[in-house]
Amino acid sequence: MDQLQKDLAEKAQVSDEERRVDEGLEKQREGFLQKAEILKAKSKEAIDDKRPARPPFVALWHSGTKPGVGPDATPEEKQEGRHRRLRALNTKHRKVFSTSPRDPHGRVIGPDETAGTGKQAPLNGIEAWGDSIFDFHRVASVPAVEDYILYSTGGRRLAWTKKHGETFVEDQLAMRERELGPQEVHPWPVAEAFKDIDRRVKMFQPFKDQGRNPLDEIEFGLREPFAPIAAAPLLQERVPFRLLPKKLVVHDPSRLLRASYRNLAEEPKDWDAKPDLVSVYRLELSEEGKKKLKEEDNMLEKLRKEGNKALANFLESPTSENMPPDQGILFHTGEQEELGPSTPALFFVHGPTPIKQPIEEAHVYLSPHHLVGKGNHSYAFKVDWEVPRSMVVPDHLCDICVIEKGLTIVLKEDGPKGERKNPQWNQRLGEVVEGVVSTAIDCCGKEVLYKIQPRRLRTKKQYHGPLRVIHTGVEYQNPEDGPLCKHLVEGEQPPSLTASVSVVAKLSHPYDYHLPHEAKSYQAFPTHFFQHFTGSNQLRPLRDPFPIGAVVPQFYGYYVPEADNKPMIFDKKVPGSGVPGDVGEATWKATKLKYDYRSPIMLLEYCGRAIPDDVRELSIDDRRTCASLFLRMHNGGWVQGSPYTRNVLMQSGPIDTSPLSRIVNGMNERSDLRQTMFRLIDFGRSEEFGWKTGDRIEEEGKVMELFELPHHT
Repeated sequence: MDQLQKDLAEKAQVSDEERRVDEGLEKQREGFLQKAEILKAKSKEAIDDKRPARPPFVALWHSGTKPGVGPDATPEEKQEGRHRRLRALNTKHRKVFSTSPRDPHGRVIGPDETAGTGKQAPLNGIEAWGDSIFDFHRVASVPAVEDYILYSTGGRRLAWTKKHGETFVEDQLAMRERELGPQEVHPWPVAEAFKDIDRRVKMFQPFKDQGRNPLDEIEFGLREPFAPIAAAPLLQERVPFRLLPKKLVVHDPSRLLRASYRNLAEEPKDWDAKPDLVSVYRLELSEEGKKKLKEEDNMLEKLRKEGNKALANFLESPTSENMPPDQGILFHTGEQEELGPSTPALFFVHGPTPIKQPIEEAHVYLSPHHLVGKGNHSYAFKVDWEVPRSMVVPDHLCDICVIEKGLTIVLKEDGPKGERKNPQWNQRLGEVVEGVVSTAIDCCGKEVLYKIQPRRLRTKKQYHGPLRVIHTGVEYQNPEDGPLCKHLVEGEQPPSLTASVSVVAKLSHPYDYHLPHEAKSYQAFPTHFFQHFTGSNQLRPLRDPFPIGAVVPQFYGYYVPEADNKPMIFDKKVPGSGVPGDVGEATWKATKLKYDYRSPIMLLEYCGRAIPDDVRELSIDDRRTCASLFLRMHNGGWVQGSPYTRNVLMQSGPIDTSPLSRIVNGMNERSDLRQTMFRLIDFGRSEEFGWKTGDRIEEEGKVMELFELPHHT
């Protein structure tokens, strides 16, 4: 009997414990339901009031720096306290702070159910992409259990909810539908810099038809290298393999090609102080480089055929809806200025964008006073790279010439008073409508409204319907083909047919294998290593998003000395002597100066200075960005092989702004406003890891330790 009472008592005790657990779970579930409803309401408010979120206040909310001022502080003191916290190196400006509400009765999100969904930067293989930090959020994988958290993006969340029918936060889903996809960001064009340089050169040197010799060949060496008045701008744009110069003439008065020197500072600064010793190098491509060159040629041929097909389809049915891109100008006459039915508008066809031809030769100028890096096996110099201007400056299309020629043809066909005009061009077969021009959009995809002026809709008249096609025969213009037209000659005619840009030349010690291996690595890297994209990525073990700039510098070729070509003296003062050959023989003089060793040369983009050895001098966001470069390499199938601070470079950004704008950005005290860009260098030990995942894991651990980032940070 005693045993029975004891068993009943124990059973009652277990029942009480189960009841308390059930009550606790029920309270937790009720709390989750309440929070979900609050989040849902706030989500809708954020959409309805059309006010973008404020990143600085988000950063302050999550800042690890204490305010430092009390509630009785003056507004000025509070403002200074906020600025101090925003400037703090440990303040996160890029953090996943949003939570995406779940339907309390929704299904569990499986481990890999969102894999392969959402928007992604092209080909970089990282699935977690968002247009801004507001597109990254935490999601409860089990609706009623807050501790099971997934980090996701709006695009992936949208794909999952569409598949499984969970529309608990339809407002957020509608916002994700409007989210912009990733776009490639192109560097600020160096052609813009040459407009300013040409103006300065013309001020001190009246324009002459320079750059031409009797054989119509481009002349090099007419300008003083490293001249302050016309300092070479940085080249940061990609140069396809097919446009890499096949021959490189190296100007080396101080014989830096030996890659062995002691007192560089004692070398004369005047370029003409020593004989200009020149060597001829040739481009050497790896098998992977040759493969990519062929792919580029095939792609150009494909684009050419597509352009011809688009033009042919348009000519069969010329309407405003199927105009070929970049092959004509839509011209409105006075009859297309009024809304309603209209006679056909004019379409002036011009030549297609010309395909750049392969570059045969370029020159590079080495100076001992422009050393920018020194390693155990190599030296890096900032050099002037003189190339044919057409390699870095696009050909010009004169819109005025196209329109003038088109109107001349119309006048000739129709007669001065339209007496010969075809009757079909008088029929009102088209229509002019008024469309709304898009205004600024905030982070939620809504139009931004400002209180300083009343809301206005900007409209634009647009023609829809058939077109009258006029073939003008006007082509793109290139100074190498002769003087530009009268409309372009004043602003676009260059003082020379060559252009000097600033890049880095990397040299190596004798018997060193690192530089050839590095050159092969650059040619084998996937294309997305060299590209910049909008938005941000998220990649384990980092939890917070990071920007998607290029991982490595642009590659501008690997050159080796021609074995049968001896060093010679180049005298630029002799006219008509730009290139080797019949015309240039007068300046290429034999010399007794010799090299015991001439280093190969690898040309790369200049990406700034090395980051500090003490990484704590960088902000927490910048340290994560640096670490993300290694992780992105790993994700692309490569290990860098030498994870040290000296192999991470930094410069002011962003990449698509002018040098002056970057200087201004670099003066900001807040790291998020400086928009610093980072790149990895030194791939003499890099390799594709393939099955050797241990190399990746080992390097990942070193990287997280180097930047003082705990795993899953």
